Amino acid sequence: MVHRWAAHQDTPHDVRLGKWLRVGSPDSLDFAISIESAGEPPSSGEVCGLGTTSSSDGIRFGVAPSALGGRHLPRYFGMRRGVSLVSHVSDQGSQFWIDVVNCQMRESTYVLDGLVYQDTLPIKEHYTDTGGFTELVFGCFELLGFRFAPRLKDLPDQVLYRMDRTAGYGALTPVLRKNIREQLIIDHGDDMNRVAASFKDGVATPSVVIAKLQATQQLNPLQAAIQELGRAGKTRHILVFAIDEAYQRRILVGLNKGERVNGLARVSFFGQQGRFMQPEYKSVF
Repeated sequence: MVHRWAAHQDTPHDVRLGKWLRVGSPDSLDFAISIESAGEPPSSGEVCGLGTTSSSDGIRFGVAPSALGGRHLPRYFGMRRGVSLVSHVSDQGSQFWIDVVNCQMRESTYVLDGLVYQDTLPIKEHYTDTGGFTELVFGCFELLGFRFAPRLKDLPDQVLYRMDRTAGYGALTPVLRKNIREQLIIDHGDDMNRVAASFKDGVATPSVVIAKLQATQQLNPLQAAIQELGRAGKTRHILVFAIDEAYQRRILVGLNKGERVNGLARVSFFGQQGRFMQPEYKSVF
């Protein structure tokens, strides 16, 4: 049942059906209004959200050749340099975090910065597209107590994991193809908790730690443990996503809000043809 505030009079195209009012025109999509709540304005949480969910997405812009943070990325900038702007948008529509980052890095490296270093919203669930996802980032979200809900492409190709290799999982047994190394998580539990505490206390920046761990040629035991934890979180997310339509829609709506903010940036950026021509970092903001 969709509840909306009907503060206007019926138009010629409105049709009453019992307790329902169908609003719209023959050339537009109709929607239903419950007349029971027609006189009651919705709460701010119903209209704008409660500020408990958010999404992040990156957008690329060209920069001046002398800009310190500019990097070459021929696919998007040709022979020019560019940067990425990673922004976080809440379910209330507010853009509560934005950062200028290296355009050659995956957006997933910077996802947690905007959640850890803001104290205005009680964010509990965060959405990204596939570019904002890695198993290492999934593990960091699990450590910090956030629910990570990326929209993954090629979903059937994702590997799902089981916690206990000796347990039976019924109909899920064929799709749970690999095992979580639970002992690895237990052995490095204290180290992982110290990493999480460093993030929350501002001692270490999540993007710096994640970039350092991903840059190592040989898999670090701590990185491997966080990834194992992330694989458990990823498996839970995919299984819920596959059967819960409300969860799917929540992710889609959250991502659309962030994409609309980026779309506005593209439309309104007209003075320098989509490029930041001043080299200073502050001018990009």
